[in-house]
Amino acid sequence: MLPSLVLTTIDRTLSLGELLTFLVALHDPARATSPFAAAPLGADTTVSVAPDVTPFTRKYCGKLKKVDIGGGPAQTICDAPTGSDGSWSSNGTILFDGRGSDPIRRVSAAGGVSKPEVVNDIKKGTGTPGWPVFLPDGEHFLYTLDSGQGQTLVVGRLDSPDVTRLVKAGSRVLYAEPGYLLYVSENTLVAQKFNVKSLSLEGDAVPIGEGLGVDSVGLASFSVSRNGVLAYRAGELQGRRLVWFDRNGKETPAIDEPGDYRDMWLSPDGKRLAFDGSGPSTSGDIWIRDLVRRVTTRFTFEPPIERDPIWSPDGRQIVFTSAAKGPGDLYVKDASGTKEAEVLLAGPDVKLASDWSHDGAYLLFSTQNAETGWDSYALPMRGTDRTPVALLKTKFDELFPTFSPDGHYIVYTSNESGRPEVYAQEFPEARTKSQISTDGGGQPYWSGDGKEIFYRSRGRLMAVPVQTSPTLSIGAPAELFQVPFAAVIVRGHYRPAPDGKRFLVLAALGRDAVKPASVVLNWTVALPK
Repeated sequence: MLPSLVLTTIDRTLSLGELLTFLVALHDPARATSPFAAAPLGADTTVSVAPDVTPFTRKYCGKLKKVDIGGGPAQTICDAPTGSDGSWSSNGTILFDGRGSDPIRRVSAAGGVSKPEVVNDIKKGTGTPGWPVFLPDGEHFLYTLDSGQGQTLVVGRLDSPDVTRLVKAGSRVLYAEPGYLLYVSENTLVAQKFNVKSLSLEGDAVPIGEGLGVDSVGLASFSVSRNGVLAYRAGELQGRRLVWFDRNGKETPAIDEPGDYRDMWLSPDGKRLAFDGSGPSTSGDIWIRDLVRRVTTRFTFEPPIERDPIWSPDGRQIVFTSAAKGPGDLYVKDASGTKEAEVLLAGPDVKLASDWSHDGAYLLFSTQNAETGWDSYALPMRGTDRTPVALLKTKFDELFPTFSPDGHYIVYTSNESGRPEVYAQEFPEARTKSQISTDGGGQPYWSGDGKEIFYRSRGRLMAVPVQTSPTLSIGAPAELFQVPFAAVIVRGHYRPAPDGKRFLVLAALGRDAVKPASVVLNWTVALPK
């Protein structure tokens, strides 16, 4: 381990101005005293510093933007509706990844239209690419391939299909001078010598930080600068709380212990909860929580990741997504757990179920493809015909529709306006379309009596009064309460109880559970020469 070289710790959220100051301090300490105007940094914002530290990029509201680190307005580089993390090369090229089966995309720092650089080749079974990081030459770059059974670190090259596989990696990876790769292995931050000429690892990995957590997609809290400054935060990233909120925002724990809770779905009677997450010896399975008896049992057991459960309207079956034979197929299994799961719908694209009609006739699901992004379908669940019916298929992303209790309407999220908003339309054939949200929104659900639509708008839970007879009538959105939603990519961060009087929320850990970040100077001095 490294000797005591910790410079300072950070135990709170930084404003944008403070973050800029901190980034400058990491890359150029002489400029660390520059004043910046403080501004909130959105929860959906990710930051990447340019090689010369003059501008940096951030993904915000579906756009990839850049801003001079000395101040000034942000400039849009390109559209990035699902963009997440990226890297800026010394040659002025930016790579950024997305969500689900999105490719790694490429765009000039000067701006323009992005294009795929690395795609998920289903036929070759390469896996989902992510976490791109440029190497010093500006042509080669590191990234991970997730096959559903673990991540592999590889090296790619711009405009080339050639790939050099390096090692199994449990987290994202960073390159640091004078030639090291940093990543997390078994909750320990390690550095391993890397030859940039031969593109090969050398020697053994050396531990440089302890107790780091890694989330379900490989995110770990560490960063390193070119001038020898290392920053990392110990503690589990996977920890989240499951909390009941009443309509006034009062909290009551649903499960006392925090855990790696991800996507969830309440049973029709509200007494059981199906959720996906990792256990003591599993990386991604579905579990069932008896909320009355306070007992949790494992529901799926296969090695590939199984996630995004949905109960049938009678509570007897659960549909979920599994990577057992593809990137994400739909399976169905008896909720009793006594029978094996059966394939419901297979294909080359990831499929995520979003609702099951109250009469049991249709299952709604969303899927993603390279041509039209996220689209939504209805899958017939009666008879033998399992041909999906396209409901929402445009050049925009339409995500996670849910049924009204009478089955005559659906609500869903679309970015057709330039940002996510909630819309409603008739089912199965749309004659009209109505916008429900007014200031951005997503994750909509109907109340059990059909008189309200709930949705999330950033850190707020909203409610809209509606009538569905004789036609759809929509009232004004009103904030119910503010919610500390967990920072994790899931289908939904909350679920309304059947009676609409309370909401089960996937919430962030309390401040007392978050450990401070450590900043280390000259972190390479203790490494073997």
